Amino acid sequence: MSDLIVLAFNSEDGALQLRDKLLSLQKQMLIQLEDAAVVVRRQDGKVKVKQLHSLVGAGALGGAFWGMLIGLIFWMPWPFLGPARPCAMAIRVLISSTIMAGILRPGWRDPSWIPAAIITS
Repeated sequence: MSDLIVLAFNSEDGALQLRDKLLSLQKQMLIQLEDAAVVVRRQDGKVKVKQLHSLVGAGALGGAFWGMLIGLIFWMPWPFLGPARPCAMAIRVLISSTIMAGILRPGWRDPSWIPAAIITS
């Protein structure tokens, strides 16, 4: 069971010294800390939090994981469709060359979808 313990100090130095002492007790395996933070309110009213464990690395790792997962799900089909493009071009060339050679009737299909460079070559 986890407990939340909040202690108030008159100065920031006292809080940092206690945090360091708690860390040394954890290294001796006398206590177990999940996290510790020192919260300081400045004269201008702004609050600054100094956490024991940085959350930036965990946030970056989580963002990288979810970005990669979403990218694989939504963009992965595109590399597999890449080889289909040369096959489609080959089929277009085959159909246009057979139409030009007179093997197929010219009205068999509407050749307007065939690119002009293939038709004229």
